[in-house]
Amino acid sequence: MPFLDRCLMGQTSFHGIDLAEVHLDGVVLKYLDLTAVNMQAASLQRANLQRSILTAGCLDQANMQGCYLYRSHLERASMQQVQLQRANLSHAYLRGANLQGANLHQAQLMGTDLRDANLTDCLLQDANCKSALYSANTQFSPSFDPVLAGMKLWTAKTLVNYSHQRVRGQRNWDWGWQCS
Repeated sequence: MPFLDRCLMGQTSFHGIDLAEVHLDGVVLKYLDLTAVNMQAASLQRANLQRSILTAGCLDQANMQGCYLYRSHLERASMQQVQLQRANLSHAYLRGANLQGANLHQAQLMGTDLRDANLTDCLLQDANCKSALYSANTQFSPSFDPVLAGMKLWTAKTLVNYSHQRVRGQRNWDWGWQCS
């Protein structure tokens, strides 16, 4: 049974499915478990992958322009040379993801977790990186300054402040780790 038919039938888990070079432009794929999916060179323009899990997936050279990835999990995903212009990755979890050479022109990365990610050779022109998290192990191109971009360095103090705010009931700094 084709992938989209299985989605329409209510299936939500597709571990390790091969969707290489598939065209899913504008398709709504919210809340799906696509762990270890192969979407290499797939076309997902304007697709809605809100809160989907693409952990350890392969999205190399995929066209994801204008894709909606709000609060999605892309931990350790391979996203080399992916096209993410104008994509919304706000509060997404990209820890350890490889985005080398990705085009993030005008992308929304507000509150995104980029700890330990590889962002070398990325085009981040006009991207909104306000409050995105990065770690000492996050790799950037030498010309990119995460502090000037409004990003926050993840430290033990950041963790203490986060825990303190949760306890006191202040603003919830949910960086997108939970799929709830």
